[in-house]
Amino acid sequence: MVTLLIPSNISSNPTTITETPTTIKGPVTTTAITETIVVTKESISPFLRLPDELQIRIFGQLPAQELLKATAVCQKWKRLAFDGSLWTKIDVTPFYSAIPSEQLLRIGVAAGKFLRVANFRGCVQLTGHGLRTLSDHCPNVQVLNLKDCRGISTHSIACFLTNATQLRVLDLSGLDTVKDSTLMLVGQRLNRLEKLNIGWCRNLTGQGVQAVARGCPELTCLKLNGCPQLNEATMSILGKHLTRLSHLCLASCTGLSDNSLLAFFLEQQHQSTPLLSHLNLSSCARLSDASLRHIALHCTRLTHLELAGCVLLTDQGFCYLAPRLRTLMHLDLEDLQQITGITVKSLANHQPNLRRLCLSNCTQIADDAITHLVLHGVCHQLQHLELDNCIVTDDVLDTIAIFLTQPPRQQQQQQQQQQQRPGREGSSSTFASSSTSPVVPPSLSADSTFDFFSSSPPASASTTTTAPPLTPTTPITDHTTDAKAIPQEKILPRKLSVEVLDCSNITETGVRSALAKASPMLTIKSFYSWRDEELGQQEEEEEDEDVMSLNLRDQPRVRRNNMSTRRRYNTIGRQRRRPDVAAGAAGQPHAANCIIL
Repeated sequence: MVTLLIPSNISSNPTTITETPTTIKGPVTTTAITETIVVTKESISPFLRLPDELQIRIFGQLPAQELLKATAVCQKWKRLAFDGSLWTKIDVTPFYSAIPSEQLLRIGVAAGKFLRVANFRGCVQLTGHGLRTLSDHCPNVQVLNLKDCRGISTHSIACFLTNATQLRVLDLSGLDTVKDSTLMLVGQRLNRLEKLNIGWCRNLTGQGVQAVARGCPELTCLKLNGCPQLNEATMSILGKHLTRLSHLCLASCTGLSDNSLLAFFLEQQHQSTPLLSHLNLSSCARLSDASLRHIALHCTRLTHLELAGCVLLTDQGFCYLAPRLRTLMHLDLEDLQQITGITVKSLANHQPNLRRLCLSNCTQIADDAITHLVLHGVCHQLQHLELDNCIVTDDVLDTIAIFLTQPPRQQQQQQQQQQQRPGREGSSSTFASSSTSPVVPPSLSADSTFDFFSSSPPASASTTTTAPPLTPTTPITDHTTDAKAIPQEKILPRKLSVEVLDCSNITETGVRSALAKASPMLTIKSFYSWRDEELGQQEEEEEDEDVMSLNLRDQPRVRRNNMSTRRRYNTIGRQRRRPDVAAGAAGQPHAANCIIL
């Protein structure tokens, strides 16, 4: 609700001017403002008596779509609505497919030097001519998003980048017209750039990426999804020049190897203290457990790690990483079918800050590992757990539900007692004992392919790619969070969201029973929750037919194979399907939680 003080009586004496409060109830829209204006032959609308500056201030409360509607009211409103001060930000996301190119161009020209943020994502009607025109009128743009704008050319992008030297954030993802020459221009002109997204630009090579690294030392976020030519030399230059990098996304970079990743980390360490907090390596199929070793040793501030689709990773790599890197808050291990409950228990014993864990399509994860994670580990802050297509059963949901219904203090005591038991399964004490070999599955025995952590590294390994080996006698200190150290007033009831889509051992009865015990502390996203939504919509449409609605609720529900439609991660197309991230245009994969533009 907005109240306007509008002059209702204007005379030759300024002191006699009176103001009449006019209230606009609800959101400020063109219709609401128009209804306050009454123009007759005898009087002039009080709103129109306001100076243009005040009317523009009022128009500034309107969203972009409403502001464009105001241009159709009268010529004066059309002139005021295109005042440049109203268009410091242009975001066509709500209407990118409907806005005509002429109107889009007029808005940009009207904004002129006022324009700071320009989001043209997916606006295919933006042409090369339009972008060149905008480059002449909008030199002060600081944020530019041209993602999937397929109508612009290499030359038009170059024209804009040449003039917009104040750019801080640039998104050129999904454009085949972005080439090495484009990135060389970025390196030459945009030395204050902080965020850059050039994912899925298929015509790029390592030469262009190196030019960006050398010319943009202020970069904190870099997204290189789908760049196939990230060899050891390119990664070394990235690490050497981008010392402020905190977010790095290398998802689906098929050429990335263990040595390439190590070259980046070593250069980062030589230049300054590594600041990397977000790292996305999803679908980098060449990475092995050696990369987990490099991450554990060099990424001391890492909080978000995504490794979905890195199919060579195994339990032993995560058992090495978990006790050494205790800062993780978000960990994505989707589609790692070689890991077992050993990995989950190791994470449970060493990750006190973990909030989100994705284990979807990890087909060897069973009830005992999940029970240990939630009930007996140190992951007291766990809020979201994804178990799609795992072999968990209703029993784990029931166990979690019972645990969440306990008082917070009782939960803490139960976890503390379990942590104090000697020789607890999956704990670091197993590795610390000099007389007991570490508990590993047969596939991780000494004669397996996992030679990188053996006490005798291969003779061919160079000194730059090897580090002190991990042996069963290596002491690992377990700094487990003590429940006693948590003040009484800070122990709050835990809430946990669990996703169990495509779990063949999860039944509707088990889901409903767990929810009945622990809701709202426990939320479960399952096959049956989608059925509930369908039933709810159908009941609303047929609310007058109670008998039919009752029959719908009572009839038995037949389970369908939901794999093809509910999976968030397609192992063939390698496309992430995050519920909180919009799907990529043109079927392109887009990894989440790395760079937000």
